[in-house]
Amino acid sequence: MEYIEILLGDGCRRQQNGGGVSPSGETYQCGGFGYSYGDFGGGGDLTTEAFRAVIRAWEGREEETLLTALVTKELAYPSVEYMFNHFLDHALPAPLGLTPLLFEATAQRDRVAARILRVQGTELGLAARAVIRRLGMQSETFDLVLAGSVLTRGDGQFIHPYIVELVQPEAPGCRLQVLGVEPVVGAILLAMEKDGRAVSEPVQEQVRRISDLKGVLAGG
Repeated sequence: MEYIEILLGDGCRRQQNGGGVSPSGETYQCGGFGYSYGDFGGGGDLTTEAFRAVIRAWEGREEETLLTALVTKELAYPSVEYMFNHFLDHALPAPLGLTPLLFEATAQRDRVAARILRVQGTELGLAARAVIRRLGMQSETFDLVLAGSVLTRGDGQFIHPYIVELVQPEAPGCRLQVLGVEPVVGAILLAMEKDGRAVSEPVQEQVRRISDLKGVLAGG
């Protein structure tokens, strides 16, 4: 089973993570270790970028953005100045959970938010291309699977084209797919394959129905 998966974590500060399996079974992971190790992306980085954009616009270092109204409303602050001073005076980290606001602002043609999502798409494309090259999959036909809540729940038109732009010339047989099940499903199927068990269509269908991870882990 050859494939490449790109994972973009949600707002819990998870990082971008790319990996793949070649037809010969060779594997390669690109990223997943944080900004200091070459990554950019994930809900944590994106929410920080949204917060920074609001601060920079207020200071005059960035153009005006719809994120200003969206972020101050989301965090319940009367003004950017009040928010800035409160976070600074109390040495608070950048807030979580602002990533959806980037999609909301971009849908309203906000250039600042759109630029942040474009950078994210480009970084994902670079990671996918790196995996393709390392595994020598340029001439293969395979799925590039997008996983993680940012990529599966956010509006793909603001990120996906930038991934395709970098990957398609490198591997024309690559098919972009958005993961429609919990990531644990793939882990289960791969474990069954490695154990030499036949993964029939009925088994695959049953495993794909997994949606309540807490229930599965608790045996409920």
